[in-house]
Amino acid sequence: MAACKCIRADWEVDTTEAFAALYAMKLCWEAGIRRLELETDSKTTAEALNRRKMLNNYTSIFIHDAGKLEGLFDAISFSHVRRSANTAAHELPRLALQLDGEKTWVRDFPPSSTVVTEGDKPCNHLARVELC
Repeated sequence: MAACKCIRADWEVDTTEAFAALYAMKLCWEAGIRRLELETDSKTTAEALNRRKMLNNYTSIFIHDAGKLEGLFDAISFSHVRRSANTAAHELPRLALQLDGEKTWVRDFPPSSTVVTEGDKPCNHLARVELC
């Protein structure tokens, strides 16, 4: 599943990442997904989601709400990944800027993210599994 939503806000990066995490959690819950691995390139956001750490900005609102939803899932994890290993996540916001509202794809992903996602797949590189 892939989704994007156009939000016009002047938020800090971590606030936007926390909102996106909460949005993803809500969409997955509504789609019946009960096991979720959520990745973000914001180390601060990943740590806050894992520890329910409150930050001194609007980010805490979304972290708090995500913490409430977390208990509804059978399994959920939040991890930090470097930006170069998660390029698909950066193509969807660009696409969102072209939309009025939101768009969700369940089977047929948008062409731009399909190409990028191929680059995010793990591969075996000298007996180590890493992203190619």
